[in-house]
Amino acid sequence: MRLPEGLTEAEQKARATQAMVHLFHAGHYTDIASHLMCESTRDATWAEIRDRRPDYPGWPTSPTADTHTPTGAQTAASRRP
Repeated sequence: MRLPEGLTEAEQKARATQAMVHLFHAGHYTDIASHLMCESTRDATWAEIRDRRPDYPGWPTSPTADTHTPTGAQTAASRRP
């Protein structure tokens, strides 16, 4: 993955962290250098994913909606080498 040029260090960390969480949530193993991890962005991204789940109150449900969430995803996605 490559980030656009001209981003500040904080923007780089936030985008790399968001990408890692979304890839992990989609079932892909992700590894990120510890200096690129932004813990507040990681937590906010997981909260956003939880809020967008099809079984979240107020969201329409569908018989084909995927409601699978990997067990321990938050812990595993936050592991550092």
